[in-house]
Amino acid sequence: MKNILILNLSTAPSDKNGKVDMYNYESDNGEFKGLFSNDAPTKYVIDFLIRQNKTLDKILCIKTKKSYEESYSHFEKMVKDFCDEKGVLTPNIVLISSHHASTDMAQTIQQILENVDKDDKIYIDTTGGARNAAYLLMFIVRFLEYEGVVLKKAVLSVHTDNPRRIEDVTSLYKKFELINAANTFTSFGDASELAKLYEGTQNVAITETINAMKEFSEAVTLCKTDLGEIIKKLNVQLKKLSSLQTSDENDILFLRIVDIIKEKFNISKNKEELNYKDVITWCVKNNLIQQAITIYAEKIPEYLYDKKYFGANQSIIQLCRDEKNNYSTAYNLFNKFLNISPLLTFEDFVVNFVKNNEKIKKQIIQSNNIDELINASAYLKKLTDRSQTLKKGLTILFRIKRKMYDECGNRRVNIDKNFGVLEEVTNKIISIKAKNFSGFLNEFANNHNGIASDISPYDGEIKQYNHAKINMIENLEECLNISSDYWITNKISKDDMKLILRDCLYIKKYLRNMINHASEDNKLTKEEKEYFRRYNYPENENLRIDDIKKVIIGALDRMII
Repeated sequence: MKNILILNLSTAPSDKNGKVDMYNYESDNGEFKGLFSNDAPTKYVIDFLIRQNKTLDKILCIKTKKSYEESYSHFEKMVKDFCDEKGVLTPNIVLISSHHASTDMAQTIQQILENVDKDDKIYIDTTGGARNAAYLLMFIVRFLEYEGVVLKKAVLSVHTDNPRRIEDVTSLYKKFELINAANTFTSFGDASELAKLYEGTQNVAITETINAMKEFSEAVTLCKTDLGEIIKKLNVQLKKLSSLQTSDENDILFLRIVDIIKEKFNISKNKEELNYKDVITWCVKNNLIQQAITIYAEKIPEYLYDKKYFGANQSIIQLCRDEKNNYSTAYNLFNKFLNISPLLTFEDFVVNFVKNNEKIKKQIIQSNNIDELINASAYLKKLTDRSQTLKKGLTILFRIKRKMYDECGNRRVNIDKNFGVLEEVTNKIISIKAKNFSGFLNEFANNHNGIASDISPYDGEIKQYNHAKINMIENLEECLNISSDYWITNKISKDDMKLILRDCLYIKKYLRNMINHASEDNKLTKEEKEYFRRYNYPENENLRIDDIKKVIIGALDRMII
């Protein structure tokens, strides 16, 4: 590790009078004398390192032809004399050629980079050189920092004021780090650089905001399930900053940077909070495609529910709250909503209603035949009126109940195996060993060995697809007529709602599995492929990022509430 000073060698002063060290420069480390503009800053850096028991190992001296002829011999002697005076080794001075033309800068930069290693510490004197020299040093510093080299101090000699002085402008150069840190957060969701820059701040509001930003960046990167709570926390902190009063320079800059961050996330006076739709849009714009797809698949159901695109009665909502999984109530409700059966087959009824509806299950247990059942439930009467397949299946279910269980619902000791029309499923039915009819229904509702489909196979009434969710989307009006438990918004048309539901199905079923390299079992069926092609969704192994972005942005644009 070496301590290296980089400077632009200045030309000789215009008032040459033969004197050496004729000007005094004040600084935070005392006075330093110098004739040429580089003299005092160079002495300052050497002395600064001596005070830390360190030495300056190398000086990269960027010189033009003119500055070399007039100044180098003086500069070389000045450095040696000062080091001898301080009793330290004279640093190695490396001359770097430079010309005023910007086209020659690449050669200059290349020479500098060849003389710096990644673990070196850099000091710069920004005083000398042509007008574009400061920009050259600025670029070099940023490039070196990108490689991991640390800028320790930047200085500037001011010789236009009285007294002359040496200014430490390190903090000014460090301001570029704030811009880079903000860009890193808005482009990649990484708040670690901002946290590092403000780790010493005494402003609690800024500290809490950065902590919320760090949580947000981690949640997006890892697609955490608690992203919603973290977004809420970030929204609270950003609102607090909007009323923050401060006179601290760094805090003021942070507030300005936060305004830019808000703009990147589509937060404005008319829309003050970040939501899932904003996060997904931001992910897409910054090519965080996997995060965009995952957040869409897992969180858009919650967004649609919060925005009241769809809803359900309280009993259904409570049922979703009681689900023992890691998903939100809204996510569980959305899945149930997409599984409202428009098919009215006995199998669909068993799987989608009996299994998840304790009220219907209780009505079946308490009834002795289908007439009693439909008289007890206007809802079930509506279903059976629309489907002879369902009515036939329920009729057979009650026949099974009478054959296997007594009037109290307990299993009979001797069961007559002659089930007539049920002969082909007799063994499957007998294999359900539940001691009471309630237990039998529980196993039966789990589609035990496919009994439901065997008892009452589909006879072609309404069904268009085997895929339940596709049928629900395509028969949305039918679903809502059948089930009064669910509703959709009247702020958009049913056709527009179908578009939104198709987007959700496609992104979750196809894009998410594709981007996550899911197993063969999760690939689209022939029916699903035909369905998505029918609505012009791209589905092929050569799907490009631009295709995916177009689909997601289009899906988000359709959410207009």
